[in-house]
Order: sequence, then C-alpha cells, then structure tokens
Amino acid sequence: MQNHPNIPVATRERIQEIARKLGYQPDPMLSALAVYRRQQSPRVFQGTLAWLGNTLPHYDWRKIPIFQQNYEGAVACAQSHGYTVEVFDLQTPDISPQRMAGILRSRNITGIFVAPQPKPYATLDFPWEHFSAVTFGFTLLQPLLHCVAATQYRATLQTMQRMRGLGYKRIAFASSLLQDERVDHNCLAAYLAEMAIHGEKPLLTPLKPGWTTPENLSAWMREVRPEAAVISLDVRDMLIEAGFRFPRDVAIACPMMFEPNGPLAGVCENSRLVGEASADFLVAMIQRGERGVPPVPQRLLIEGTWVEGTTLPPLRPAPAAKRKTAARTGKSRRV
Repeated sequence: MQNHPNIPVATRERIQEIARKLGYQPDPMLSALAVYRRQQSPRVFQGTLAWLGNTLPHYDWRKIPIFQQNYEGAVACAQSHGYTVEVFDLQTPDISPQRMAGILRSRNITGIFVAPQPKPYATLDFPWEHFSAVTFGFTLLQPLLHCVAATQYRATLQTMQRMRGLGYKRIAFASSLLQDERVDHNCLAAYLAEMAIHGEKPLLTPLKPGWTTPENLSAWMREVRPEAAVISLDVRDMLIEAGFRFPRDVAIACPMMFEPNGPLAGVCENSRLVGEASADFLVAMIQRGERGVPPVPQRLLIEGTWVEGTTLPPLRPAPAAKRKTAARTGKSRRV
C-alpha cells in the first residue's frame, strides 16, 4: 500500500485495485497517531538520501551561495528525520544515469534531491520510477518533478512596491536573459504586471543572448536614466565594473539575494529554509510511498525577507531651484 519499490509493480497495482473495490481508506486518526509516535520517539537512522548534482566545467553548485544554502538546509532537516545525505554527480566519468540509479538502489537509497541545473530548460534521462524526488527552482524542464523554490514573483512585486513607497517613479528592470530564464521569467512577469497596473511604460534591458555586458548596461542606463532599477546580481556586478556607484548614480534593489547583511537592498531568498522545506517534502513522499514522476507536480514556494540595505534610500525631491535648472537642461540628478 506504500508503493515500496521492492514489490513488483503488477503486484502493487493488483493489491491496490482490490483495496479500492473493498472501499479501503486509511484511518486519519491512526495516521495522525503514527506521525505523533514518530515525532516523539528518538531519531534513529532511517537511511541515506542522495543529492544529485550535475557539475560541468563552468558550473559547480557548491560555488553558488544560494545552492550551497539549499544543500545545507536539506542536510540539516534530513538529519532531524534520521537521514544522512550523500552527494552524487551525473557527470561522474564512466557512470551513465542508469548505472547511477543502480548504485543508488543497491545502497537502498530511495530519495533524491535533484540539485539546480547548469542551464534553464534542462532535461534529465533517469529511471525516476524507482525513486522519490524533489528539485529546486525552475531549471529542470523535463521531467516535471515536485519542486521547492523562492517566491521570485512576489519578491519582485515587494521590491517595486517598496520603491514606489520611497518615492521612485521611473523604475527599470535590468537582468540578463539567462538569469531571467533560470527563474522561469517570474521576476520579469511581476515587473510587467506592476507597470501595467500603474499604466506606465516598461523600462527593460534587451533580453537577448549575450547582450548583457558592462558596456551595454552602462550605455543603456545612461540612455534610460531611471530613478531606480530592479536588478539581478550579475547586473549589479557588471554595473560596478562599469563604474556605477549606488545609490549615487542610481538606486537599486535585488529580489533574489543570498545574504542579508550587505549594503544591497532587496529580498533575501531564505535559501536555507528552501532546503529544509525540500527535506520535509521528500521524507513525506518516502513515507507515503510516492515514487516516479508525479502526474501533477507540486510547487512549494518559500517567502523571502526584505533587507533594507543602503542602495535604496528615500527619494527626496530636489530643491525648487535645482528642479528648474534640471527642467531647462533636461538633466536629472540620477543617471
């Protein structure tokens, strides 16, 4: 009844069909009692879970703070359930995905954390039918597994609403195409929705492959001259390389931050909590016997936390004399 992979699929389906015909339903009180007993009993070793990476020469999830925090949160929460987490990699030489699955099954590993992929719209050929699996974010296109992610759409809305509350009107959106694809265009969608609601013309960087460079960004910012900009972290770094200083040249905030203690304003994604939630999700799947690609994938979204920073101060109107001068010359105090 729990879909244990050691029982042949035909046997499972036959027994489950008989149970349905007999009208069998789990007793919710007994299920609650079982959960209570598990919570009250000492945590004993339950087994090992796999963290399945996909490391390439230009991409290592260990070197990306958000993904490292996902991993740390998953490990800590898994340990509270009695599981250890072991790292495996799909790019291990001479080991095919089928061979990797055989190794996991021989180790009696039934749960897999699928790490974020090197590029968006990734596909993974893997025998998922033997495993419970959960992934992070939106880079995995196929198969569609259950996933846990940060609320980039809501974080972008929150960022823009903060900007408006501080007096900013000309708000731009600056992101590379690759970064926006990695978050399933959630940030772009929120920006466009917010601008449409206020009847304002979007100020967007060209979302073209290879366009986002320090030189192009610098020229675009000086042409558009926004009062504030919603940015991705790679854009911030490129603007710094181009000589921009914040908020002197332009006020900025990022809805996808990984640490709350720096000068940058925006939303910190609480990536460790994303990892913890993924472990709760995965352990529950194992306990329910849910394996394989789900017929209807679920997305669990974790709220971020606003960080004040120093790059988004209140916008103070210029003195009357300066406003008249700026109107005559067509210049603004920002870029």
